[in-house]
Amino acid sequence: TGASVYFGNRLVGTTDMRIGSIDPAAEYELVLTMEGHPPWARKILPADWRQDQEKMEIEVFRDWTADGLR
Repeated sequence: TGASVYFGNRLVGTTDMRIGSIDPAAEYELVLTMEGHPPWARKILPADWRQDQEKMEIEVFRDWTADGLR
C-alpha cells in the first residue's frame, strides 16, 4: 500500500499517482502520509512552475522524498 496523498487540503489518492490540471497561478500544499512514517509536506507555489503553460501536473511516487515537480 502506498502513501496517502493530500493536495489542496483534500485526499486525492495514494502513491503512485498523477495530479493533473493544476492551476499554476494558485498556491497548494502537497502532503503525504504513511503509517509508521512522519508526514511529508511541501508548499507548491506559482514560482515552482514553468510559466509558459496553462495547466500543470504532479507525479507522486512511493519514493516520495525525491521532491520533484514537473
